Amino acid sequence: MSGLGLGRIFVNKHVYYIVLTEILGEEPYPGTLNVETGFSVEEIEARCSPQYIKSVISG
Repeated sequence: MSGLGLGRIFVNKHVYYIVLTEILGEEPYPGTLNVETGFSVEEIEARCSPQYIKSVISG
């Protein structure tokens, strides 16, 4: 199934690409990666701590 490609658009913007690469320690996947885990959203939220990204504003 294919989406609208919005994840790819944002990840490929230079400023986001740089920030995500620094956080991940490697190149980010160029888009949204949908996976089935067998866990509920609540279970995933309980196991994972979020990584917050400061706002990036370009003019």
